[in-house]
Amino acid sequence: MTILPAARRSVHRSARGVHRSARPSAALALALLGLVALAFPVACGAGGEDTPPTKVNNNNLPPDGTRAPGGANNPSGGTFVMDDCTGPSCDITSTADLPAPPGCGNGQRTDDEACDDGNKVSGDGCAANCLATEPGFSCAAPNQPCVAIARCGDRVVAATEQCDDGNTTSGDGCSDRCRVELGSKCEGAPSVCTPTVCGDGKQEGAEACDDGNTLPFDGCSSICLKEPNCQGTSCTSECGDGIVINEECDDGNLIDGDGCSSRCTIETGFVCQPDASCDTVAGQCVLRVPAIFRDFPDSHSDFGGNACTSLATGAVAQRLNAQGRPELGPNSAAACMSTAASFADWYANNSSNARLVGDVVLFADGNNDGSYVNRYYPDGRPWTFVTPNTERNAGTSLATCQAECLNYAQNGQAPFVGQLRCDNDCRMYTDMVQRLTDQRNQAMNQNPPDLAAVATLQTQIDQAQLDGTACLTTCQTALDARVATCSATCAPCGFNPAQFCIFGTRQTKDGTPTFFPVDSITGPTRDLFPAKIPEQYGYPSFPLESTVVPGAPNHNFYFTSEVQYWFKYEANTQAKLTFLGDDDVWVFLNGLLAVDLGGIHVPSTGSVTINAAAGTVNSEVQDGRVVVPPNPIIPTRRTPTDYGLVPGNVYKITVFQAERQLDGSSFQLTLAGFEAKPSNCIADCGDGVLSFGEECDDGVNNGDYGECGPNCKLGPFCGDGVVQAEFGEDCDVGPGGDSSCRGCRVVRLR
Repeated sequence: MTILPAARRSVHRSARGVHRSARPSAALALALLGLVALAFPVACGAGGEDTPPTKVNNNNLPPDGTRAPGGANNPSGGTFVMDDCTGPSCDITSTADLPAPPGCGNGQRTDDEACDDGNKVSGDGCAANCLATEPGFSCAAPNQPCVAIARCGDRVVAATEQCDDGNTTSGDGCSDRCRVELGSKCEGAPSVCTPTVCGDGKQEGAEACDDGNTLPFDGCSSICLKEPNCQGTSCTSECGDGIVINEECDDGNLIDGDGCSSRCTIETGFVCQPDASCDTVAGQCVLRVPAIFRDFPDSHSDFGGNACTSLATGAVAQRLNAQGRPELGPNSAAACMSTAASFADWYANNSSNARLVGDVVLFADGNNDGSYVNRYYPDGRPWTFVTPNTERNAGTSLATCQAECLNYAQNGQAPFVGQLRCDNDCRMYTDMVQRLTDQRNQAMNQNPPDLAAVATLQTQIDQAQLDGTACLTTCQTALDARVATCSATCAPCGFNPAQFCIFGTRQTKDGTPTFFPVDSITGPTRDLFPAKIPEQYGYPSFPLESTVVPGAPNHNFYFTSEVQYWFKYEANTQAKLTFLGDDDVWVFLNGLLAVDLGGIHVPSTGSVTINAAAGTVNSEVQDGRVVVPPNPIIPTRRTPTDYGLVPGNVYKITVFQAERQLDGSSFQLTLAGFEAKPSNCIADCGDGVLSFGEECDDGVNNGDYGECGPNCKLGPFCGDGVVQAEFGEDCDVGPGGDSSCRGCRVVRLR
């Protein structure tokens, strides 16, 4: 008999009276459901009983809805039959303190034993008195060690599981691998999972920290995961932050039993490697970069109504201050930055602004070089525009454009070949029907009517009508396809967005020409205005967004963005950050200014490239005011030493951005080579150690009954829902069983 892991329960047994009408009590029924494959000798009549023994058949016990013995959460045995026993000596409160049957420990399981593994030691799957199979074990064969098992979804929280809520569905707090999901805590068996509240100051569930707020960049992220501490010359990577430095592993949590312990050591039975998986959006790998957005009113001295209109380098100091914030530089006036006090508001949490915590979602750019970039559409599709002078005018609205597409389709204008005028193309069938109808009428008007001719002509008419309908259907289908192809290209003209054009050469561009992350903020800082599309996104005339994207809403201007990301610097690191946008943009690497795009300006480009092997950290900036020909690139050449970069350490890269003037806001951030992957720990199947993610591991894994199969999945066993009579099963209704099938066999109680 194989017993699934279960929680030990106390049991109580009452004797049934001698009257045939007597029924077992509810307490009795409930008690019996708590036994584990229980078979034991009972000294009937002991203790001075005078009542003669009466046979009790517990098959008559009514079901009470409890989980079945031998199953997911119940340590009881099979269907119980008790012979010739009444009186107090039949009352059982616990199997733990009962004496062992005579043959317990001899390795021969008899019908008065739940198991017999050849010893009288508890904790190995079979209780010391052979009267209970212990939770989390399969004891398939006598005189053999019980095998530890963990079947996710069976409502038993095995030693290698963090939770088990009775299913293998993720998103309900307990994952499909029986791991507590972020944002939840799970208790009990079966597990009941409830939400946790990040920011309430109580570290619960899968939270690695909770500092009482949901602000990132303070050591505990907005979703209560640990962040590196970057107060010194480099960042200190703490266990649980997902960055491996001076640690055996770091899987981004502080939970034991998942391969990487709460002390960031590799647990027995696991192999840990950098996680090759990724977060996905619409099937695409993404990198989520945490950010804080702060919204300002136009009454603030640095936002709105500024006269500055050009790139101004030197507006901020070369190094961040002790609080990790930029300070005014020698050329701040050229950037219309009024005072040090007003500038201190930009990236501070105070009453001058409304704060919004979020992230910038970067999509894998498809070049297979580890680059990630933000895009216009939430599902990762890029901004699309038409190359100027490759399009054809098609009216002043979408409706007129679609009508022009019909003309193109019907007349066979390029790129279509051949006219499609369905009435004309199918007229031959209409004419044929008319001619045959006239002939049929003549045959009917003869005296006498030529009925044979009438019948033949009618058959020909019917066929001509069918052929005509098929012709019209085929033609209309082809015409509709042409119109759809053309209509899909209807878009505002690049040379004049007030007009619609068709059949231009389409281009795509990463980033977004309309970056407004604080549109959801309401209140006194909200300033709504229409936005314009910059020429860098395909429209040289800076048209209104609503002209290019009909129905586009107004947006909330005047805000700042603070983006931070951490990376591990190695001797072979090759990484690059590229930014295109407006207005002010400053990038700091380990606290030192690396990209300087200050001032109120049109979208301009800056980048910093780290090449550890070459010993260089090179920066470039390019003013975007003149697109053709472009402004010159201004380089800055430095070394890793200049930035204090030492192989093996973790460093922070920070992007500070500000949108301070109407009426455009674009943002393109590309990160390549900066991704820091947490550890992914996989159980070493076949090492004989049951580990997280395995159902079993006996070191052989050959799939015999009640033992472990290939890939550390359970082979045939009691509770798999298949009656295996060849292994002694009388029944099997799946994990847990029910009141009619307990432990897959009948157990006799004597």
